[in-house]
Amino acid sequence: MSAAGSMAVELVGVSKRFADAWALRDVDIRIAPGEVVALLGPNGAGKSTAIALMTGLRTPTAGAVRVYGDDPRSQRARSRMGVMLQHANVPQNLRVRELVELFRSCHAAPVGTRALLERAGLLHRARKSAGTLSFGERRRLLFALALAGDPEILFLDEPTAALDAASRAALLDTLRGLARAGRTIVLTTHDLTEAEGIAGRVLVLANGRLVMNGTLEELRLTSDVTLTRNRHGVEEAHRGRVAAFRRERMS
Repeated sequence: MSAAGSMAVELVGVSKRFADAWALRDVDIRIAPGEVVALLGPNGAGKSTAIALMTGLRTPTAGAVRVYGDDPRSQRARSRMGVMLQHANVPQNLRVRELVELFRSCHAAPVGTRALLERAGLLHRARKSAGTLSFGERRRLLFALALAGDPEILFLDEPTAALDAASRAALLDTLRGLARAGRTIVLTTHDLTEAEGIAGRVLVLANGRLVMNGTLEELRLTSDVTLTRNRHGVEEAHRGRVAAFRRERMS
């Protein structure tokens, strides 16, 4: 077991370089067990890279990453994680139930198959092959697979992308239930309303740097981050100089 008092996630002086571009620069993040934290920022800010480093899918160019005190690539760390990536493929010829049972078989104390299908809203699609699912249904399947091992910590990269309103609400409700049960949750999102509904703390990335670490209310009052609405009416966080942010009503 990891040492008592270990952070659930810790990034110390982390930088990540791809070819001639820096995806992250000198980032420090500490997430305590049981916290729900949202990573915010525009496309290209470094959110997905941060998740990839936290889950051990990539290694930092500089700095250190730990999950419950362990290297995230270690079996001990990975056995405690559930991961839902923004882009991931599953065997298209397998049925939904078969995929869920396959992932359950990788864990010592998995969640029941029916419970996973119900949480993902896929019970009625259990006998369908993965290749016949809509994009939103595939996202919900990935969510079920992330929950298969009853993880202590969930890493979710844009978990509600492509979901309809009902599926989005159901997924967020499931996450709130997991948070109440003491699970640690780290998710990326563009949507401040979504973050407000679940996260106790937000981390804003811009151009690969951490520019804000605090509550959503602190984010709205800071002079270092501008909140805007994109063409879909979703609030996004960007680095900038503004005296304060006044939340506008959706038109």
